[in-house]
Amino acid sequence: MDVMENMDLAVKYGIAAVPTLLLFKDGEVVERLQGYQDKAKLQQLIDGHVSA
Repeated sequence: MDVMENMDLAVKYGIAAVPTLLLFKDGEVVERLQGYQDKAKLQQLIDGHVSA
């Protein structure tokens, strides 16, 4: 999302740096990453929270 157009959500989730990735599961933040992440890191993060 564009944090400049959605400042209320940025504040709600404490986003102070761009890029920031929040991974939600069942409506709750389960992971938070800031800065550039390569594809392998993102895949590992997602795979760790997706049940088969």
